[in-house]
Amino acid sequence: MTHCNLIIDSCCDLPFEMVDKPGITLLKFPYFFGETEYADDLFQSASAREFYDRMRGGAFPTTAQLPLSTLVETFTEVAESGVPTVYFSFSSGLSKSFDVALMARDQVLAEHPDMELHLVDTLLAQSAQGLFTLEAIKQWETGMSAQELADWAMEARYFVNVFFTLDQLESLAKGGRMPSGVAFVGSKLNLKPILYIDAEGKLEVKTAVRGRKKSLAKILSIYEEQRDMDRPDRTVVCQGGDCDETVEAVLAEVAKLDPEATLVSGQVGPTIGSHIGPGSLTFSFWGIDRRTY
Repeated sequence: MTHCNLIIDSCCDLPFEMVDKPGITLLKFPYFFGETEYADDLFQSASAREFYDRMRGGAFPTTAQLPLSTLVETFTEVAESGVPTVYFSFSSGLSKSFDVALMARDQVLAEHPDMELHLVDTLLAQSAQGLFTLEAIKQWETGMSAQELADWAMEARYFVNVFFTLDQLESLAKGGRMPSGVAFVGSKLNLKPILYIDAEGKLEVKTAVRGRKKSLAKILSIYEEQRDMDRPDRTVVCQGGDCDETVEAVLAEVAKLDPEATLVSGQVGPTIGSHIGPGSLTFSFWGIDRRTY
């Protein structure tokens, strides 16, 4: 098998130690509080509590796509190394970063036509991208070539199911992903939307329920309906916007439903957290084909 390397980005929101491996490069999305730029580095330089406390205090972070210069630099290193590489990108349905990556690849290929670099649009984000990345790393560690890994990924990405619930709607409204009037009414009625990522990698609303407890119960109900119990590795990734007790409570319920499931917890990182806010919870598992939604 041809040895290959991986490039991932920080929207996978996995604990850093899970991706800190030789042969894996982490691209860090930028985010901003005011004019000050920070790197989404999987909470290595600042804690989730610090980030979300700033939001609770009224600060509203903004995000940006990966810079073209960063991608060109990274892909040039790939070309000069001569090692075949696969990049698993944040969903093109939520960011233009994949388009920028295509531009960067074309620029580098013009100078290095023999470069082998496969770009995979995961059509996923956050815990879903994290779950996908964990499995991709396992496949990579079996010795798959870059081409084989890219081919595997293009199909596997559709079987990651992900559902989000939010504790507040303000961040979605400020980020332009929900009309402010809808957010205001929803907050007054204590409505908690259940969001998901569709087969095109876009964020959609599945339903809304009243109250936090019901929203968590609804996600667990969806998990029961859509999970794939025939998979030998039934990993579930649940992450929150600095709400560790809620995440652990949800995973405890998963353990009751499937004692053999592998449970992974963590934090919603700054890039996604800027848009869904403190108290948000995302839940991902291997399940039905998202193209059938």
